[in-house]
Amino acid sequence: MFSTSNFSSTNPMVPYLDVVLGGSIRAILIALKGYNKPPQRKDTIRVFSRSFDAPRRMKEVEVIHVFEMIGSCSNLMRLELCSPFCDRRQRLKLPAAAIARCLLASSSGCLEDLLLKRVQVSGEWSDMRDLTFAMLNHQSMKRLYITDSHPTQGSANLVPFLRAAVTNPRLESVALSDVSWAGQALCPLDHESSTLTSIRVRGAQCLGPIEWIQFVDNLRFNGALKELRITACALCPGFGATIARVLAVHPVLEEVILEFKDMEDTVPICWALATNTVLTRLDLLVYSPGADVKQRLITSMFADTMKQNYTLHHLSLRSATSWLSCPRLDFYLRLNRCADRANLLQRQTQMTAKEWVDMLFKNRHDLSVLYYLLMLNPSLCLETESGASKKKLPPMAGRSRKRKRLG
Repeated sequence: MFSTSNFSSTNPMVPYLDVVLGGSIRAILIALKGYNKPPQRKDTIRVFSRSFDAPRRMKEVEVIHVFEMIGSCSNLMRLELCSPFCDRRQRLKLPAAAIARCLLASSSGCLEDLLLKRVQVSGEWSDMRDLTFAMLNHQSMKRLYITDSHPTQGSANLVPFLRAAVTNPRLESVALSDVSWAGQALCPLDHESSTLTSIRVRGAQCLGPIEWIQFVDNLRFNGALKELRITACALCPGFGATIARVLAVHPVLEEVILEFKDMEDTVPICWALATNTVLTRLDLLVYSPGADVKQRLITSMFADTMKQNYTLHHLSLRSATSWLSCPRLDFYLRLNRCADRANLLQRQTQMTAKEWVDMLFKNRHDLSVLYYLLMLNPSLCLETESGASKKKLPPMAGRSRKRKRLG
């Protein structure tokens, strides 16, 4: 049943259309036919299961027909499959054939984002095969989000679906949150997923120590990855050494966000930063940072490393209750961020006087950075001093008259 009272179809300024799988299929088809017509032209469709006041439950063949119509919408760019409105604890139960028909119908369109939120997929082996084939060969899919997905009795195994998604050469980003079955699909990620630029994993308790190390270690072969986030996961001790191996060789990885249990896991990452030349953001959360002496020691180690690292702009080292930093560490980060230290050290002999002055003016409010710049080029002080001495200062007439009166 498609409602026009609370959903976005009555507001042309809202870029999404809500479809509830219940009641009259005719109302849904009418809404979908008007989906691409001005002023109702939208780019997102959100699909929910039936509400309590729906007159009846839709048949599987009707659900498949609705999803095929959704995939045929030429303006569709994002598809969200969500749990019911009325009870967030329930699951949206969908036949695999319906999602497969939708992906096949939209493959030649502009669908780029697919979200599965608390979705339970069911179907025969042939239906899952068609779903996997449709995802593997989709021509426009770029981002896949799977949230709160757990195997239940009667649900299909989505591991082949995820494996097909990350193998699709057009997929750029995959985000998994609270997914208990993803371990089998994440471990083999290697050169087959070489087009992925972003991997986000949150709340994955399904991987053991060996699986986590295998998963991250294989990322060395993904030459396109720019963002890696692993949060709220039970990472094994020594996981930091595996991340350090990736940072030591990866050519384009720019952003890393991790959560560890012990402070010792950050030490190998600290050593890897000394030779890393591409990472720009590093966010490390430690649940058990240990004694204050250990925190200060490791923070000082990061400061020593940053003296050799010219590309890292943002470093967040924190525990659950406090931020861990020191003035020296903040100073080197400001140099990289504001003074572009890598370019400065490479071009300092070729920089013109105007470029030096512009750099000084840009950082005029930071005395530490100004001092560093003047130490790199002391001639700036000499030129300024000689320039000032050549200028004739105006006579201080008021003071001279006062002296005459006093005399």
